[in-house]
Amino acid sequence: MASELDCLPRSGWKSSTATGHRDTAGIDVYLSLPTPRLVLDLRQTDRFAAAHIAHATHIYPLHHIKARYSCLPPRTVPFLVIADVRDRIEVQQALSGCNVRRLIESDLFKQGASDNGKQDLSLLDLGCGAGRDMAWVLYGSQRERTADAAGSRPGPPPRRWRGVGLDNWKAVLNRTALLMEDLNLRGDGVDLLRGRCDALVWAKCTDEGSLEPLVGTGKGKTFALPAADEEQAAAWAAFEGAGLSRLSSQHPPAAPDDPGDGFYDLILSIRFYPSTLLGRLRSLVRPGGAILVSHFTVVTAEERSQLEAEVVSGSVVVDYDSPSVEGRLGPRDAEALAIRWNQEEEAARGADGNRVRCRWRVQQNLLEPIEDGRIVRSVVLQRCLEAVIET
Repeated sequence: MASELDCLPRSGWKSSTATGHRDTAGIDVYLSLPTPRLVLDLRQTDRFAAAHIAHATHIYPLHHIKARYSCLPPRTVPFLVIADVRDRIEVQQALSGCNVRRLIESDLFKQGASDNGKQDLSLLDLGCGAGRDMAWVLYGSQRERTADAAGSRPGPPPRRWRGVGLDNWKAVLNRTALLMEDLNLRGDGVDLLRGRCDALVWAKCTDEGSLEPLVGTGKGKTFALPAADEEQAAAWAAFEGAGLSRLSSQHPPAAPDDPGDGFYDLILSIRFYPSTLLGRLRSLVRPGGAILVSHFTVVTAEERSQLEAEVVSGSVVVDYDSPSVEGRLGPRDAEALAIRWNQEEEAARGADGNRVRCRWRVQQNLLEPIEDGRIVRSVVLQRCLEAVIET
């Protein structure tokens, strides 16, 4: 591996007034190297295809780096790394054995991460089942982009969704894979018009609130690191590549002041309510991103009175036995999470004054019936970007 690695965020090589701090010494060192200068490009495939430095080596997804060391320069040879600024945590992990010098310290979310019209949007579907919810988002992305390409859709161009589905049932993941293939939402081909399912991850949520990848047959089994065989290594690589390793019990625990800069723009948890895991999802959400939880619930007296007409007519069912009350989403659970996460955001700001200021807000908390009439509660918690703090 290289002894001197220079990282350039996707915002480009611009002046310090545009992107933040500029390491002039680092740039001078790099420009003093003999040509041709070596370049490793770790951006998404479509970004690389759209524009890249001539002769750059392209590796994506990031977890493929470990299997492609032979593509990298010998030790002691410096080279430039171009990466999406949103992937910087994963890039740092993938290149943890290198001496990294950033050429530019970007003002990461000056425009708001999830409001960047040039960016793909990332989706994680927890407990994805047969994948219908994820397919709805990804396929809707394809329809909007097709309409935009045809000139029939007004306004700014839509952004493409890229999704990851996770479930603890291997059989339903196989059905999800078939659905994605049927809708042409899976594959490595570059197509700027369609959303895409990037990965399906077989993993389970433990009672302690961790997320662990599975291998084997049937219900699967967890495993300890280091991986003992190729199956375990592949399972961990897919798990880590999806940004989920930070939720594993085998990942070093995050410090209380961890800023949690995130990996996903939207996390879905529909008819799946892992309450112990849910409290840890803050670290997966990008500034501007959101978590949508829709699950069976207990209604308050005020909510019950508002639903009285529908209950009398039999169109909705408020009282039901399954799932048990203990496993339901409470009326104030979302508000409690927002309070807790805002305290964690404050702690992170206290440890590092030069960072993004975000605040969690409950944007939706509504009741709606499902097919059999049972009432569920759907809540949206958003990590709202407020400001970039500079001290």
